[in-house]
Amino acid sequence: MEAGRPLFLLLLTIGLCRAQGTESKKSASEFPVHAALSDADAAADFMVRLISYGRESFITDNFLVVEVAIFPHTGKVYDVRANQFSLRVNGKKEALFAQSPGMVIASVKYPDWQTQSGGVGDIGAGGGGVGIGQPAPERFPGDPRARRIPRPGTGQDDSEANAVKEPRLSASEVITRSAIPEGPRKTPVSGYLFFPWRGNPAKLKSVELTIADENSEPVTLRLR
Repeated sequence: MEAGRPLFLLLLTIGLCRAQGTESKKSASEFPVHAALSDADAAADFMVRLISYGRESFITDNFLVVEVAIFPHTGKVYDVRANQFSLRVNGKKEALFAQSPGMVIASVKYPDWQTQSGGVGDIGAGGGGVGIGQPAPERFPGDPRARRIPRPGTGQDDSEANAVKEPRLSASEVITRSAIPEGPRKTPVSGYLFFPWRGNPAKLKSVELTIADENSEPVTLRLR
């Protein structure tokens, strides 16, 4: 029982957080790829392994990250569901399905946690603050925990930066907040979807995102 307690507390914490998504653009045409659904326009941007929110940013070694945006048509309500998205890599028949933020966070906290699609997570953030400040030292060659990416500065001098410091977000907060919010929407929404994949990004030849639409045929967006 005690061994499972940290995981229980983690999942409880995740339940108290809500996805806020990424900053919405004005239209689907501002994304690299887009297409029309029955009651909305869909758009996507392939982030490869980058996860970011505000000033925080880091790389995951075990998930492919896709920013997805939904723009409901005027007067329409579109129900956004993570399980309507799937990813096909290098033309393989087996599709990858989006994992919940909770599964991604569990892979950060517990490296041996198995995702539903068999991916093993450890994005190397360790649940601590990520993104801003000096890179973490390498514990061994290629240590992913040392690969944090600082966001660009605000242009303030050191005195101003030290006077007002924004609180840093943990990896759990970054993952949860950046995920696409689910549910009925009347206004545009965008956020990340996380697909378990541990291959070498350099070997990605084709990446296709398929969106299952209740009122029409599935739509496929070619990301690469």
